[in-house]
Amino acid sequence: MRGGVELVEHVLERARLAESAIHDIAKSSENLSGAVNEIVSSIAEQNSASTSVAQQIEDISRIAEESNITMQKVVGTAEQVDSLSTELKSTVAGFSI
Repeated sequence: MRGGVELVEHVLERARLAESAIHDIAKSSENLSGAVNEIVSSIAEQNSASTSVAQQIEDISRIAEESNITMQKVVGTAEQVDSLSTELKSTVAGFSI
């Protein structure tokens, strides 16, 4: 009988240890789940930031292209002014006082 009691006590102790291990596993799973959720959130935030940066780069590229077009127009206008200036000098030189 004494052997049976000891066996039951041993089994109960093992059951307590198993319960404790299962509790620890459950707690670790909760912690891991929280960490995974934080990673997913961080990835979503990084994706949003990357999209924003890409949009800003596109905006800068568009502005640079517009600036280039404007500079080409300025150069064309400056060439016209230079040509008109040369004509004006030639015309004025034809007058004598």
